[in-house]
Amino acid sequence: MVCDLVLALCCTRCAVLGSGATVETTRLKAARQSRGWSQMRLIAELERVSVARGVSPPTRASLKTQVSRWENGHVEPDEVYSSLLAEVYSTTAADLGLQSEPALWLPRPMVDGQPSSDLVESLSGVLEEYARADNAVGPGYLIGLTVQHVTELERVAAEARGSLRVQILALCSRFAEFAGWLCQDAGDVLEAERLTDRALDFVEGSDDATARAYLLMRKSAIASERRDSVRALNLAEAASGSDPSRFPPQLRALLARQVAIAHATVRNQLESDRAADEALEALAVGGSDAPTHFAYCTPAYVLMETGSAAARMRMYEVATDRLSEAVDTWPDGFRRDHALAHARLALVEAARGNIAAACASGKDALDLATVAPSARTRAVLKALDKRLAPHERSTVVSEFRSYSGEPD
Repeated sequence: MVCDLVLALCCTRCAVLGSGATVETTRLKAARQSRGWSQMRLIAELERVSVARGVSPPTRASLKTQVSRWENGHVEPDEVYSSLLAEVYSTTAADLGLQSEPALWLPRPMVDGQPSSDLVESLSGVLEEYARADNAVGPGYLIGLTVQHVTELERVAAEARGSLRVQILALCSRFAEFAGWLCQDAGDVLEAERLTDRALDFVEGSDDATARAYLLMRKSAIASERRDSVRALNLAEAASGSDPSRFPPQLRALLARQVAIAHATVRNQLESDRAADEALEALAVGGSDAPTHFAYCTPAYVLMETGSAAARMRMYEVATDRLSEAVDTWPDGFRRDHALAHARLALVEAARGNIAAACASGKDALDLATVAPSARTRAVLKALDKRLAPHERSTVVSEFRSYSGEPD
């Protein structure tokens, strides 16, 4: 339910209503009741017109929550949903009471008829802060905010010209990619893919090979999570291209690590190991020219990812070595992925029959995930619980399940 509410923020921008909300909401609710429709009928109609317009609606659970909030006056639909509701009811947004004035309006800073160039620098700093917050506390607080930035930056880009427009579109791409990542980490892989495709659209026509390679890598990672192994491998190789040496070391490491994962999904151990070595070698080279949004790619992160790749090929000893080194050397400030590394190590230890070690690492994962939750960590911990099921009478497993809140 929490994920549904978070993902609803991805798809709907909401503004708090003022004191006149009760009248407006009554008119919106009355339109449905006058037709004898249930909320589920309205949701079905919204889905129908959304598809016809090419709008991707959220899940039904999320949309039901939003409809209730609209009708109860807690929030007002954004422009897109105001228009969709008007179409569903064959009326106008004004007749539904959906054209209230915003509580606060601020003009966009303009210089010579186009947005100020300070905007790019300022919002780049905002994105960096969002990335730091995500690493510390997970995606839940950030999805809606990040998607709103994408929407607003698109509008700003339409007013910009020349090199400034290119810069704004590049920033728009970074926000869209980050929103896609947040959705993936929250468990919505389809929305993650849609936003990543959108990010790639923003840099089409530019000569930013680094951005394109990074986005193709992200698409490969999403395909891997969807277990589309052939597509994941094709995208990973396309991201690296014929000359990955032209990219910053951290990006080379990210590309090689994704190639390692993609080869692991098709059980190609030789190529997976080779790419894993290349990823660590790229980081050993170092360099200070990498963009700040590659900062999460540390040696510990690469060890975690390539350790997971080894586990996919049932190379559990190699996986244990890599994951153990990862959790022991994890840098400060990346709590969410540290939880994931512990969870993956716990799962590998359980696969090897090291039940006590699995439970110990699982507890570490739970402690970290309480502060920085992630759907990926939650999925691994669920898999761990299944692995531990045959040992449920063991004291150490019983204690772990009590610690995690799972019934004995």
